[in-house]
Amino acid sequence: MRLSDQEYNRLLLLKKVRTSEPVARIDLVGLTGLTGGTITAITADLVKRGIVIEEKVASSAPGRPGQPADQSDRQVRHRHQCDR
Repeated sequence: MRLSDQEYNRLLLLKKVRTSEPVARIDLVGLTGLTGGTITAITADLVKRGIVIEEKVASSAPGRPGQPADQSDRQVRHRHQCDR
């Protein structure tokens, strides 16, 4: 079974979040090679589904802080044909 580009990008992002958490969206761009817009869209969808959470990190650095994304306590499960 071949994955669509969207599915592949979502899985790539999830793998990087798991191995690098907590990680800021801007760092996910470098880790995945995906564009910032793609990272934002996928992350928003994963947050909506409850698969990842975002939290603000207090920073003493000047400027706008990045949004870290890390795994929630929910498990990610692959949907099989028999789950329908």
